[in-house]
Amino acid sequence: MTHDVEPIDEAVLAQLVRDVADDWHLPPQRLNAPTWHDRVRARGLGSGRRHGWLGRLSGAGALAIALTVGLSLAAVWISGPSRRTGIAGVSPTPGGSTQASGSATAGTTPGPSASTLSKLSLSGELPSPASVLVRTGGGFAIADLTTGTLGSPLDGASALSSVRRLANGTYVCLCVTTDGDVNGTPTHEVVQLRTYDAKGNALRVRPIADYTGRPDPRPAVSQDQPPHVDVAVTYSPDGAFGYVGWSLRQPPTWKSGVVRVDLMSGETVQEFGLADGSTGPSDAPVNILAPRLSFSVDGMTALVSRSNYAVDRASGAYSSGADHYLLAVAGRVGAKPVAFAQGRSCPDGEADAGLTDGGIAWFVCWSNSGGLLTVRRVAADGTLLGDRQVNATGEGGSWTVAGTAIYFWTPVSRTVTRVDLVDGTSSSASAPAPTASAGSGSGPLGAIGRWLAPSATAKIFLDPGIVVSTGPRPVLYALGIGVGDAAHAGSTGVFAFDPGTLAPLAHWAPTADFVSLAVSADGRFVYAAGAPGVDADGLPAPFRASITVYDSSDGSVRLVAGELEHDDLLFTSPHLP
Repeated sequence: MTHDVEPIDEAVLAQLVRDVADDWHLPPQRLNAPTWHDRVRARGLGSGRRHGWLGRLSGAGALAIALTVGLSLAAVWISGPSRRTGIAGVSPTPGGSTQASGSATAGTTPGPSASTLSKLSLSGELPSPASVLVRTGGGFAIADLTTGTLGSPLDGASALSSVRRLANGTYVCLCVTTDGDVNGTPTHEVVQLRTYDAKGNALRVRPIADYTGRPDPRPAVSQDQPPHVDVAVTYSPDGAFGYVGWSLRQPPTWKSGVVRVDLMSGETVQEFGLADGSTGPSDAPVNILAPRLSFSVDGMTALVSRSNYAVDRASGAYSSGADHYLLAVAGRVGAKPVAFAQGRSCPDGEADAGLTDGGIAWFVCWSNSGGLLTVRRVAADGTLLGDRQVNATGEGGSWTVAGTAIYFWTPVSRTVTRVDLVDGTSSSASAPAPTASAGSGSGPLGAIGRWLAPSATAKIFLDPGIVVSTGPRPVLYALGIGVGDAAHAGSTGVFAFDPGTLAPLAHWAPTADFVSLAVSADGRFVYAAGAPGVDADGLPAPFRASITVYDSSDGSVRLVAGELEHDDLLFTSPHLP
C-alpha cells in the first residue's frame, strides 16, 4: 500500500520553526561560575570545533534548535523525492574534459545530494595511502580507509602532543601531559617519546623531559590566564629528529631552551638554553612562549623563534614581540644557537617564520591596523629586504610554503596570492565561482538556514586549508568556503591552481563540509576531511566526520569514508606518506 503525502510549503515550514524557536530562551548564565571555554586551555584542536551556523549556538540552545530543525528535516524528507545512497550523489565522472597542466582536470564535478554519506564507497582501486593519521577532539587516531573505520585514540597522545609517521610505517609521538593548574593553566608539563605500530598499538614509552613553572607571585594576575610553563614540538624535515622547545616562569625571569631527540633510538642527543627573559613590570607582566623551530628547504639550518607578549593591566592592551636564533642542525649534534636579527621581525606579532636555503629569513606578521598580513624578509646579515602586504586574514584564511614561495589563500573569495621569498614579488589570482548545484542552499533546507543565520557566517578554520603537491608537476589545492546570499558557511569544494602561474586548473564539488586538506606524497590523490553534524552547505544534517579521496588526474571521487567520527577530524600534515 502506498500513501501520497502533501508536500509542505517552504514558508509554512519556516514559520513552524520560527514559532518554536521564538518561544525558547537561553537559561541564565551564573556569573560567578566559569564557562566551558573558561576551563579549556585552547591549544591545537582541543575538544573540537563546530562549523556552519550551528557553530554559534551551544549547550541547551544548540540542542533545542537542533531538535526543532530535526523534526522539520524529517517532514521534508517524508515529502521529498527519493535520494541516492552511496557517494552522496557525486559521480566518479569529472565535470570537465579539458586536461590542464599538473594533474588536475579543468571543470567542476557534480554536487552532492542532501543524503548522508555511506560508511565506505569505493570507485576503482584503493588510494594510497589507505591508512591515514588524523587529529581528533581527544588526541590522535588512524583512519583505515580499507574498512571506513577510525581506530582507537593513540594511547597517551593528548591533543597537546605531536605525532608523526616514520619511514618504516611506525608512528612516533612526542607526547605532552599537563597538571597542577593555577589560574586556569598548568604549572607542570611532561614530555614522553611514545612509539606505535602501523595499526596504532603502543610499542614503547621513553621519558624525555619534565618542566615545572611557577605562577607570578605579584598580587594581580593578568586576566588572560597566562602560561606558567609551555612546550612546543617540531620535527626535522627528514623525520630523524624531534625538537622540544620549552619555556617556564621562575620569577622574576623566564627560562627556555630546546631539546633534540633521536626519534629512532629515543636518545636525547642535545640540549641548549636560550637567554633568560624578564617577567616584566607588575603593571604589564610579560609572558614568554616556548621556542619553535622552522627549517630551511635543505634541512641544514633551523630558525628558532621565541615569541612573547605583555598585557597592560590598566587598558587590557596587548603588545607582542619575538627573538630569533639560527641553529645549524646538520649531523647528529648541531652547533649552539646564534642570535639573529634581533628587533627585525614583526612589530605587531608574529604568525609564522622560516628560512630559505639562501639564508633569508621570512616572517608572517599580524597587523593591528587592519585586515592585512605582512611578509617581512630579512637577509642573513640582518638587513631588512622589504615588506609585502597581503589581504589574506579573512574567514578561514591560511597559507603554506613550497620551495621559495609562500601562498596565501582566502577561501571565501577563492583568491590565492603568491609571494616570492627571495625577490619579494607577489601575484594573485581568483578561481571562478563554482556553479550552484541542487544542494547549494536551495529548497526547504536553504530557507531554514537563511532564516536561522540571516546576518553573518560562523567563523571557519581550515587546517590545513591549502597544500602544494610535490613531484615534477606540482599543483596547488585549496578548500573553498561558501557564503553569499544564503548567509551560511559551507564548503565550495576543492580548487586547483598552477603554483607557478596561479592559473585556475579545476574545481571539484564537495561531498561534505570540508575542513582539512592533504595530498599523497606522489601527488596522485587529494584527501579532504568533512565536518560532522552538517552537510556540504553547512546546514544541520546527520553527517559524521568523513574523508573523501579525489583522483588528481581527473577529479573523480575515488573513495568516501563517511562514518568515521562524531567530532572533527583534521590531517596532521598536508603531505601524507
